[in-house]
Amino acid sequence: MQEYTRSVEEIEPEERPYLFGRRIFQGDTLEMAQVSLKPGAKMITHSHPDGEQCYYVLAGRGRLVIEGTPYDLYPGIAAFVPLGSQHYTENTGDGLLTYVEARSKAVENSGN
Repeated sequence: MQEYTRSVEEIEPEERPYLFGRRIFQGDTLEMAQVSLKPGAKMITHSHPDGEQCYYVLAGRGRLVIEGTPYDLYPGIAAFVPLGSQHYTENTGDGLLTYVEARSKAVENSGN
């Protein structure tokens, strides 16, 4: 049965060396996750040629760099990363930088 609501705290986090992540939903065209970057962590510069991305910061301090332009991240700020933009996120604070991320995914055109 499809889940339409979930308790994020009940989702087992996936741990990587620089972050903890919880996949909240994964649909056909949209995915949602909660991400917590560890203090001092910096993601590699990357892009998503198949989708756009939005962030909503819950806790901590950080920076999102899109196409070389830095944007401060702090609780209550929302950010948008356009399709195919080179970007990275880094934690500039002393605690976890936690945000909710939503990313669109490409869908193959069925010709209809």
